[in-house]
Amino acid sequence: MPIRGPNAPLALPEPLQKLKETELGFIANPICPFCQRVQILLNDAKLPHTRVDLDFTDKPDWLTGISPFGKVPVLIHGSVGIFSSGAIIEHLNHLAGGGYSPTDFKQAALMRSWCQSADLIHDEVRKYFTALEPAPFEAAHAQVVSMLETLARECPPEFLQARPLSLLTVCLAPLFVLLSALEVHPRPFLAEQSSLGRLRANLFELEAVAKVNTAEFRARLLRFVAARPSVFSRHDEVQAQLRIFPEFNGEKNAHQYLAQR
Repeated sequence: MPIRGPNAPLALPEPLQKLKETELGFIANPICPFCQRVQILLNDAKLPHTRVDLDFTDKPDWLTGISPFGKVPVLIHGSVGIFSSGAIIEHLNHLAGGGYSPTDFKQAALMRSWCQSADLIHDEVRKYFTALEPAPFEAAHAQVVSMLETLARECPPEFLQARPLSLLTVCLAPLFVLLSALEVHPRPFLAEQSSLGRLRANLFELEAVAKVNTAEFRARLLRFVAARPSVFSRHDEVQAQLRIFPEFNGEKNAHQYLAQR
């Protein structure tokens, strides 16, 4: 069921019919940090929406009719399905009046450049928690720390403010949530008193971020990450945390969505 144009009717399968209850429908995965970006902006802008979470243990056949590569997040707006978290938050910024991005077009482009840096850091974080041997594990950790230091040093300070939220901090907040969840392993990424450590703490105080940074989310994420054999998952501290976390369904192949754009 391809979407052929902005005026073409959007046929949704039965599980998604409720997405038509509001102007905006959101298809997500419970532990995808790129879906969290969208949810944070929806929360902060107070845009009415209906959310459907997909379990990708068995990817539904109809998904590629809405998202051509079968990935989430997807925003349904009227007859159009918008995929890719970057495109979605840009669209939501427009719907919210543009306040999440600088009005100067050069500054806006610069902020978007830094948003891409969050994606690059996510790539390195994935290498960290999937490394099978100590050497690549240590190298990935060092690279994440180095990239965070570059962000703190080179990014314009006015872009790294928790209030008001911007497209950049909307991208950074889920990254910080992910890093915080992974810090059950005694390998910290951010010092609390560093500039990014303070930014993380300030972002976590915001209602829009707190709604996604829940104990359940962190438990789901850690259980998923540690389900695979890796240096990270074998650590005693990680295993100790897993013993106190409940079991959750729907994360078996969610790793396909931890690197969505």
